[in-house]
Amino acid sequence: MMKKLVLLAILSGFSAAYSQEVVATSGDYYSGSTAKLSWTLGEVMSETYMGSSNHLTQGQQQTYKSVNAIDVNPDVKLSVYPNPTQDFLTIVSSDTNMQLSLQDSKGALVKNGSIEDSQTTFEMSGIESGVYYLNVYDQTGSLIKVFKVVKQ
Repeated sequence: MMKKLVLLAILSGFSAAYSQEVVATSGDYYSGSTAKLSWTLGEVMSETYMGSSNHLTQGQQQTYKSVNAIDVNPDVKLSVYPNPTQDFLTIVSSDTNMQLSLQDSKGALVKNGSIEDSQTTFEMSGIESGVYYLNVYDQTGSLIKVFKVVKQ
């Protein structure tokens, strides 16, 4: 079992370089001439979601990866920009009649909104700087997508 964990840790070190975001009780990173090893301790749960072209594993170390959006329903095409933002977000959508909720990093509701056109402006000027999550729901209340938004 230990050999499998070490092999998995070594293989996970051979990925493209992105910003690393891991919350764990302990961990470390080692780099040598032929391999890199990073590990974390304290992640108690894992789950994997698989789609036609992507997969997301949560609860395990995601070496050098940062998730900025999670597609729950890939049939609905959504994009949000600029991110990071100062005054507003522009939301472009293939569907309309959707609801928005902006939550802070603790999960508290900051603001609600709606998507009624293919392009919608979501006002952010009165919101404090920080990291937020923009949740998009369809007309039945089902979650479609979550965007990580940085307010400057």
